[in-house]
Amino acid sequence: VAVSNPLKLGFEVVGMLKIDVDIKKIDTVSKELSKIDQIWYIVHATGSAYIYAEFNAKSIDDLNDVIANRINKIDGLLKTETSLVLKFVKRRYDWKTAID
Repeated sequence: VAVSNPLKLGFEVVGMLKIDVDIKKIDTVSKELSKIDQIWYIVHATGSAYIYAEFNAKSIDDLNDVIANRINKIDGLLKTETSLVLKFVKRRYDWKTAID
């Protein structure tokens, strides 16, 4: 599987969101997040947040607009934490298991 590097494709901002939600609204929040083009990966998880999402944005202004005007307005969303990717160290998409 060919895997592109979003930073080399002109996306200046790549990162992850930890999203805390009202657990009763997790499916609604996930559905709304899935409508946002900049978000390409969404999972429900255990840990410090119920939803983790990955995004690619053209610029910091683009990311700011998405967070302020789209993500933070979703009903049921309680808190977000944004982490930016500084460097890809390992990216593997050959879909093998750890024991292969």
